[in-house]
Amino acid sequence: MKKTFKVVALLLLVLVTSTFVFAQSSNTFTATAETLRDDADNFMNVRYFNEVDFSNFFVWTDLSLDEANLGFAKKFDALYLGAYYKGDLWDGRSDKTTTENTTNVTKNITGDHEFDLLFGFSGMAFKLDTSFKLYNTKENEVDTENEYESESKTNNSTYTFGLTWGGLSVPAGNANLRPWAEIAFEINDATVYSEVKTGDTTVVATDKTNTNNLNTLSVTLASDAEWGSKDAFFSVAGLAYTLETAIGANGVVYEVTDGENTSTVTRYDFKYALNTFSPYYRFEYKVSDNLKLGGRVGASLNIKTECPGDTYIDENKPEDTPRFVKTTTTEIDPNLGLGMQYKLKPNFAMNLGLEADLPSFDSIKTVTPVGEDSESKNVVSDVNSSFSSNLYTGFVWDINENCALDAYMSIPLNPSILMDILGGGLSLGFKYKM
Repeated sequence: MKKTFKVVALLLLVLVTSTFVFAQSSNTFTATAETLRDDADNFMNVRYFNEVDFSNFFVWTDLSLDEANLGFAKKFDALYLGAYYKGDLWDGRSDKTTTENTTNVTKNITGDHEFDLLFGFSGMAFKLDTSFKLYNTKENEVDTENEYESESKTNNSTYTFGLTWGGLSVPAGNANLRPWAEIAFEINDATVYSEVKTGDTTVVATDKTNTNNLNTLSVTLASDAEWGSKDAFFSVAGLAYTLETAIGANGVVYEVTDGENTSTVTRYDFKYALNTFSPYYRFEYKVSDNLKLGGRVGASLNIKTECPGDTYIDENKPEDTPRFVKTTTTEIDPNLGLGMQYKLKPNFAMNLGLEADLPSFDSIKTVTPVGEDSESKNVVSDVNSSFSSNLYTGFVWDINENCALDAYMSIPLNPSILMDILGGGLSLGFKYKM
């Protein structure tokens, strides 16, 4: 027992002193080019949470000097509870500059945090997703000699809230259907606020003209179809459709208050809709007790339509809505991955994976109004012939029946292994269940 605790302590020390970036997926999944999954991929998945193998609780962690990934799952009779956190351990900076009459203070507040909760019961699950990405700057300047004081705030933050449902398995012939759905709301705050005091005069300006200052609503409907056995040949095919649209984006985008007078300099209405279709297929083939192969192929079809709305001054919105330029962008991005896992020993397996982004297709159609009933159309299409690939390797070490170490490393095309490790190509994850 003491030896096991020493090993675990050593692994946690390695994790804490690593300087790498992680995501909510197992290193086995990454090392096999996203083809082979394990418990770390399933414990927060509304479709596969029931497949996590533990009797009491499950713990997963990836740590670095500036980021933490922590996961926990436990069964309370008929209730399954999963929790996940990912975020910066610390961030932000404050600078202060002082001269004889002037003081300037700048504060940078940054952070990237994600909190997820999964509740499973009666074979289905609901997952609450929240994320907060903060990139804000606050600056204050005081000049006592000239009775001048200014304060400015620049926000560039994103707040996301989502709800995902899934988990039900519906028999359909030789296959099982696993439907799932998601609704998400994203708030993008890209605002510049300034307040300048000179003597008794104060001027306040609010600027929201940044195109990133946009709120969106997205809805996803999807289903997987599974057939076969994980002890032999197992397949998953699916299709996901997502509709994303801008909401709450209209209103004042630039406003100035000088004393008691407030003027709306510019207002702007913007509209867009993004349709995304994502077909995919993945398989796992257990060749023998020691060798397992995996493969996947998928594509993303994005169709985005956008057009500017009314731009007007001082609340004087035109009665008749003019015809605007409408742009439709179509993108097709295919990809594939191949992976394998080979057990050198009963408790130690090597992973290998190759993923590739295939040539993509882009098309942009622009419709420009010409007259009352006429318009001109322009279509530009292009096939991107570029091809990119990534090679990964890794291992899984089952320390005992409860503990496991899962690692992966990316392999550059022009290998410089030491520099790749130091640059962040190595990832170490720790799993514990009982």
